[in-house]
Parts: sequence; structure tokens; C-alpha cells
Amino acid sequence: MNRRRFIIEAGKAFPIVAGAFYIVGCDSNTDGATSSKTGNNGSTQSLTLNAVSTVVAGHSHSAAIPIGDLNSATGKSYESSRSNAHIHMVSLSAAQLGTISTGTAVTVASSNSTGHAHQFTFSLSNNDETDNNDTGGFPY
Repeated sequence: MNRRRFIIEAGKAFPIVAGAFYIVGCDSNTDGATSSKTGNNGSTQSLTLNAVSTVVAGHSHSAAIPIGDLNSATGKSYESSRSNAHIHMVSLSAAQLGTISTGTAVTVASSNSTGHAHQFTFSLSNNDETDNNDTGGFPY
């Protein structure tokens, strides 16, 4: 193969290699923790811990906790996703957030909206994907 032909063939492979790097860089956690990603505009998305509620009245909601909140000295409240034209608030005390950060699951009830509430269970340790490099043991 001559140099010209090699460069043409190598150029054809570039999109495949670039696509593979993109796919490998995507987060594949199934435990509810999502990794930080840097967007094209330089913005960085926060690490979040996601939970899906119990099904009540034929629907469920999701809620996300920024991982940084797990070390909060005060309680925090989070808005759930919108479903059936309403949302719920999910509140966690500082102690509950700290418990989640240790890998123990915490289940809380949401606020009452349209005559019902949901249960949300937040947990970091749904699998063995932990980082043991002194980063708090959070899954990445």
C-alpha cells in the first residue's frame, strides 16, 4: 500500500474511532449516579444521584440529588419530575443525606400533591462500581 492510499484509508477510519471514544466516554452506571460531563460550550453538568418513585395513581416521578449535597450540613428539598400535570417535593434532612453518602439506602415520602404522595429510595451502593481513590466511594 502506498502512502497516499494509506492516508485515504486512515481518514475513513477517523469517524469510527472518534465515535468509539464518544461512546466509551458516556456514563453507563445503572445505579442512579451519573458522572460529570463537559459540554461543547465548556459547561459542566453536576454529578447527580437519581431515584424513581413508587407508582401511585398509575404514574411515577423521578428526583435527582446533586452528589455535592450529600455532605450538606443542612437539609435540602428537591422538585420531582412532572407527571400527570403535577410535581412533588422530596425533602431530606442533613442526617439522611449523610446516611446516603455512606452507601446506606434512605427512603422518604414526597409531599402530597393532587391527593397522593410517592416514596423515593436514594442509594449509592446498588452495585460494585465504586471509586477507591479517596473520593468518598461514590460510583462514577
